[in-house]
Amino acid sequence: MAVETLITMKQGVLNSVLQEMDQAFVGFRKLSSRKSISKLSGDNKTDSVLGIGEFKEEVGKALDNGGVHHFPEVVKTAEMFRDQLFGPLIQRAICTWF
Repeated sequence: MAVETLITMKQGVLNSVLQEMDQAFVGFRKLSSRKSISKLSGDNKTDSVLGIGEFKEEVGKALDNGGVHHFPEVVKTAEMFRDQLFGPLIQRAICTWF
């Protein structure tokens, strides 16, 4: 298979995963507007509701921590990234190199 074809296929998967993450964030915000940064840091001085940027950062942290996080929506989004994007890429790389 041509490299260009693989890139196009993975870009489609990436776009799909990013759209699902945006939808997960909307669901996250609808469930509770009280989900705040202070709950993550334990700092009562910082009490702002998580924005999309912070949500993405927390998803990244969950990916780094093996899917462990305070908010279940973040865990679910991290698992989705791992299952739909990173997992197949890793398996493809392993099959290609070994």
